[in-house]
Amino acid sequence: MVRRGASRGCKYCGGRAPVDAKVAVADMLAAGLKPLEPYPGHTAVPWRCRCIRCGSEVTARLQKVRAGEGCCQQCGVEASAAARRADAAQAAALMRAGGSEPLEPYPGGNHRPWRCRCMACGAEGMPTRANVSRGQGGCVRCGIKTNAAIRLGDAEQAVVDMVTAGLRPLEAYRGVNKPWHCRCTRCGSEVWPRLAHVRSRGGGCITCGYVAAKAKQRTDPDQAEREMRSAGYLPLEPYPGAVHRWRCTHMPCGQEVTARLSKIRSGEGACRHCASYGFNLLNPAVVYALHHPVLGAVKVGITGGDERIGKYVRNGWILTHSAGFTAGAAAWTVEQAVLRHIREDMEFSNFLTADQMGFQGGWTETFDADLLPPDGLWQLIEQEQNRLEFR
Repeated sequence: MVRRGASRGCKYCGGRAPVDAKVAVADMLAAGLKPLEPYPGHTAVPWRCRCIRCGSEVTARLQKVRAGEGCCQQCGVEASAAARRADAAQAAALMRAGGSEPLEPYPGGNHRPWRCRCMACGAEGMPTRANVSRGQGGCVRCGIKTNAAIRLGDAEQAVVDMVTAGLRPLEAYRGVNKPWHCRCTRCGSEVWPRLAHVRSRGGGCITCGYVAAKAKQRTDPDQAEREMRSAGYLPLEPYPGAVHRWRCTHMPCGQEVTARLSKIRSGEGACRHCASYGFNLLNPAVVYALHHPVLGAVKVGITGGDERIGKYVRNGWILTHSAGFTAGAAAWTVEQAVLRHIREDMEFSNFLTADQMGFQGGWTETFDADLLPPDGLWQLIEQEQNRLEFR
């Protein structure tokens, strides 16, 4: 019931337990609060009172007063300040222990500036007792020198660390975060690493780093060829590297393909002819030309069925021309030749954006219909089809 909100729990905890008005007034007076109005009837209800100590008018709850909470903000602030305030003699002793000699009486606050003289360098400053008590020190000048010494560290140990990492210093040590002119003992290159980086990374020569990274990524050529053969690809040239195209023969179909060992290792195929998804190069296909009068665009594309063209037609495109091919590879070759001619020879870029095409896709194959009319696009398709001798 409590979780559902049907009950507010215990009547005592909820401030609904009956309390005698005289007892309530006595409890408030005992806490230093004089009621200015009759008891409201519940311990959790605000009750207007006057603080007997400072005379401030406050609203208090009998429930909180009985729990030991104070209800006068002004008295609470003064009590908190008094609790933080230290004895003048104790404060002066603390400052001297921290290396600062007071030059004036204690200002009376933990966070108030106190004019002192540094016992180490003689500089005057205005530290606070809070800073000194936390161990931060009271002299800015000495603090800067101390931090600089910490950052600088031991020069002899710095040289040892650099030599251990294969670097020979060519100049004096200036600090862990300063570039340090060195010579790599492995390759002879001059470098400027930071000691902090050398200690965290174990090296400071970019040239050697590239060599090491390349060695980690390199695969033994014999091992690479075994992996390709086991995946069904017969290499036709020496191993070029895991991320480079490798000319191979796909043994199941006998077609020549280019594959990357990195993709083969991740389980991806590399043969368009055997792919069971997307556009199949072995099945019949169509090269089509579309026109969208409203958007003022034309589009060239290929498909292995009518579904893709129908999707465009339902979204305002008009099928102007199409040509069938017995193999998808021929259709793809013609389409790529047309696109290459438009982009490179005619220097036309795509006309529509991905947002304009939306879920339909194919925006990179669209062009301005004013520059390339639908009939002109089809003439290009026929021209490339004849040049490639595809009938």
